[in-house]
Amino acid sequence: MESDTMELLRLMLAHLRPRLQGRDEEWQALEQKQEGLMASFREAHGGDAPLLEEVLEMEDTWASAGERACAAHFFLGLQMGLDLGKLNYLREE
Repeated sequence: MESDTMELLRLMLAHLRPRLQGRDEEWQALEQKQEGLMASFREAHGGDAPLLEEVLEMEDTWASAGERACAAHFFLGLQMGLDLGKLNYLREE
């Protein structure tokens, strides 16, 4: 079972992420590029519903894998900080 500290940090990350995204110019540029590529793909292949479904499923899977990797890196960094004694503010009782 995860500690209350880890759950609190997970909630903080989920809450702060949209604000961080909104200030990150590179993130915004990547989102615009992705939207442009998707619009171009839909224009070229929009009539092919099975192909569009398959591509969207691949994109969702790729995005989910990226989300999991980011969360793993975030929590690994937190764990390293805890292990090194740098983050002792929310010590479990």
